[in-house]
Amino acid sequence: MKIEDLDDSSDVKSNQQIVDYSYSRQIVTVDAKRALVGAGARILFYPTLLYNVCRNKIQAEFRWWDEIDQFLLLGAVPFPKDVPRLKQLGVGGVITLNEPYETLVPTSLYRVHGIDHLVIPTRDYLFAPSFVDIDRAVSFIHRNATTCRTTYVHCKAGRGRSTTIVLCYLVEYKQMTPASALEYVRSRRPRVLLAPSQWKAVQEYKHWRLASTATHSPSGDAVLITKADLEGYNSPSKGKELALVQRFLLLGAVPFPKDVPRLKQLGVGGVITLNEPYETLVPTSLYRAHGIDHLVIPTRDYLFAPSFVDIDRAVSFIHRNATTCRTTYVHCKAGRGRSTTIVLCYLVEYKQMTPASALEYVRSRRPRVLLAPSQWKAVQEYKHWRLASTATHSPSGDAVLITKADLEGYNSPSKGKELALVQRVTKARPMIAKLSCLFASLKVSGACTPISMKLTEAPAC
Repeated sequence: MKIEDLDDSSDVKSNQQIVDYSYSRQIVTVDAKRALVGAGARILFYPTLLYNVCRNKIQAEFRWWDEIDQFLLLGAVPFPKDVPRLKQLGVGGVITLNEPYETLVPTSLYRVHGIDHLVIPTRDYLFAPSFVDIDRAVSFIHRNATTCRTTYVHCKAGRGRSTTIVLCYLVEYKQMTPASALEYVRSRRPRVLLAPSQWKAVQEYKHWRLASTATHSPSGDAVLITKADLEGYNSPSKGKELALVQRFLLLGAVPFPKDVPRLKQLGVGGVITLNEPYETLVPTSLYRAHGIDHLVIPTRDYLFAPSFVDIDRAVSFIHRNATTCRTTYVHCKAGRGRSTTIVLCYLVEYKQMTPASALEYVRSRRPRVLLAPSQWKAVQEYKHWRLASTATHSPSGDAVLITKADLEGYNSPSKGKELALVQRVTKARPMIAKLSCLFASLKVSGACTPISMKLTEAPAC
């Protein structure tokens, strides 16, 4: 009997051929799937676009675009006639996730209106942008936001591909989890719907970012802020660091005079002090010398909360600074109770959070916040006080009345393409309206003196 040595190389080659064959079949299957979905998407594009336009005209809540965050809009594919309206709304950049056959506005038209255009062609329905493309889009949004320019992110219907980009931006720059970001976006635009691949991309994007930044230096548009950068004192062991709650909003403990230059370097343009005089270590004059506005609201420590009027002053102060890209530093003694009350009310008023979700969010940024019962009650009741006060008083001088027509994205108001976020819309009171009609109907001769307006306003029925 002859015994022959077996040649393992033949088995290896055969196994490799099997693997290559399986891989080739997998590629063919994926390509066939892409081709099939692509063909279906082309066929369904105009019917589904017409369906969305019809629903937009019929249903007021079926908006074409929605404001997700300051300087960020999410919506459906715009028409050429929408470009001037987007410019009026402060849009300085548009991200298009459509394929060429879905794109209705050329880049040249955006450029004519001074709008930057980032095009990331992505197939509809089952596909997500690559991590590299997501990162380009997220950086694009961030660059615009740092210069107070709004970015409009869209695909065909503003549901899947564009939502993927927006969620990744919130995860990266708003420190939200994918789940909380999705819940937040759905509260602003209820009809968002992600394919499994798109949701998987959102969940894995953060890990990809961490891996890429571990092997690459930060891009030119990113600013790396370490714990030491946010440290307001010499010794890190003192734990008196600032907490970046939102863009343009810092929450922390009482600053020392030596901290003022550092606050200025961090972009702080306003400071809200909730301390009583004996707790205040930095005089207003020192802030002014560094070009920082100073709002002082003396509030007793431990068991007390600011009044609703003072809270409203502070919230408006933060908002005015944010609209001009200036950061506000809100502090009390330890940055736990009084100052947190102000920050929570701001998030409730301008970020449309509930008191509970605002507190949870702030605790995720500054875990040691702790509110007294009176302070928590003030946060819960502030929104109701705001509604009551705006119903009985005219808007303050720093408020801008925005009507539905102002927010209209198209020629006809009946199209209902208004933004989702309308901060304050003041309704005329019946009695005032009746008095206005009465005076308008009176004819006064030229010899007569003007009618005195010393009338006591009666409450509306």
